[in-house]
Amino acid sequence: LVAADREGPDPFPAYATPTVTNGSPTLNSEEPLKPAAVPIRVWLIPLAPARRKIVPEALDRRVVDAFASRPEGPAPLFRKTSCAVSFVHGLPDYNGHYGIRELCDICPMAQLKLCANSHRAPTTRAFLDAAAELPEAADLKVLDITGRAVQVDGLASEQPRYFLQHAFAFQVHDAGHPHHLNRHGRADIGWEATTNG
Repeated sequence: LVAADREGPDPFPAYATPTVTNGSPTLNSEEPLKPAAVPIRVWLIPLAPARRKIVPEALDRRVVDAFASRPEGPAPLFRKTSCAVSFVHGLPDYNGHYGIRELCDICPMAQLKLCANSHRAPTTRAFLDAAAELPEAADLKVLDITGRAVQVDGLASEQPRYFLQHAFAFQVHDAGHPHHLNRHGRADIGWEATTNG
């Protein structure tokens, strides 16, 4: 989660490092989060090794609730770093997260409109033409294109996916690294099983 305020103390100092008990990493505190205006920064909670950021479902809810209940009013808060960066610069999200609607439930309305107005799914032909320029994407196959994402398979690494995602400002999901509903781009740790999204 990324807060887009530019001043104020860090509201999560107790969550900066994990506590390990009997070999199991846990959060340092169960105290309620104190709402605060915070600088733009990303909190990564290092609970265990994972390919993606670890933000357990309960922590996500606590952070969202804390920011929504600030006495001075809710602060802009985003689940994806690219959304916060885009907001600060007054641009639509360059990663095309608008198609993953469950991420946007906390976005400021003006940012949501900006992203909605620029959200366009690429055609299969345009996508394959762009991919053809990348030697690393020689085995890429487009499985599906929906309003959420281009579903692909056959990539040996993440780099071509990132390039294509940024080129089209539209999500690209690799079948080898599924994005699960409600926990887009997050490790499975701390989430109930859900279907792919």
